[in-house]
Amino acid sequence: MLRPMSSASANAFIARWAAASASERANSQLFLAELCDVLGVARPEPTRENGYGFEFEVTEHHPDGSTTKGRIDLYKRTCFVLESKQFQAAKAAASQLELAAQEAGVIEKKKKSSHPVRGTDAWDGAMVKARGQAERYVRALPANEPNPPFLLVVDVGHSFEVFADFTQAGKAYLPFPDPRTFRIRLEHLADEKVRE
Repeated sequence: MLRPMSSASANAFIARWAAASASERANSQLFLAELCDVLGVARPEPTRENGYGFEFEVTEHHPDGSTTKGRIDLYKRTCFVLESKQFQAAKAAASQLELAAQEAGVIEKKKKSSHPVRGTDAWDGAMVKARGQAERYVRALPANEPNPPFLLVVDVGHSFEVFADFTQAGKAYLPFPDPRTFRIRLEHLADEKVRE
């Protein structure tokens, strides 16, 4: 096992990713690779033979007999399935001066994003939906792949949610270690105990 990063390096990682723009496709793999460095674990491999890599392909079978191809964002055989998303931070409310300037056409009105804003009910719902997607991927793993004990949902640059099913049946992933502390915020990585 590699050694976790120093507190200074972890703080630099936190600052870098807390400021990242909401672009899951552009940021997810780089974020997760750098997170491995912070935690002192090996990065995913470019080959899939060892069962630890990005974009692990699965086939979902539906009740009507149809199938859908899916890709697990990050998979480690016998360890975890990880589903990655990236949502936007809450924006500060526009000042009265800014609102007046927008109405007068002096500055452009800001467009509303379709991404849920962190800390809202829509964001909570999107994280629950991402968890459901990860659970479907567990059920879609090939028969020779054991169900992993952990399911992880990541909001890139913001937080991680941890769920576990130690029976490895893949049917009852529950918040881990408990419903109050299963969400780890990015800034918690500054704590050396968390990185160990």
